[in-house]
Amino acid sequence: MVYAIKLINLADMARMNQLSDNCDPMKTIAAADAKTNFGALLDNAQREPVTISKNGRAVAVVMSAAEFEEQQKLKLRLLRDEVREGLDDVERGAVVSPADAFAGMDKELNK
Repeated sequence: MVYAIKLINLADMARMNQLSDNCDPMKTIAAADAKTNFGALLDNAQREPVTISKNGRAVAVVMSAAEFEEQQKLKLRLLRDEVREGLDDVERGAVVSPADAFAGMDKELNK
């Protein structure tokens, strides 16, 4: 039996991380300040996502409902694109066996 497995090159993953590292940092406020100034937090979240920290560690992100909905739609669109690409690969016969896929992953990880 042949399975379709899509491998993500580790170099591609590093490039994706660099893109996210180049983004402007999110505004961060302490949980106590968020509690005390909840109205201001909601106002700020309408303009940009706000990170809530507790004991110096990020624990939550508050964002507008519209931005959250847009993010969910984007995730769904990307997932559908990935599934369609995988199905197209299967139709073209561009698949590898699980053994070959794991051997490829092992090779990448052991570089």
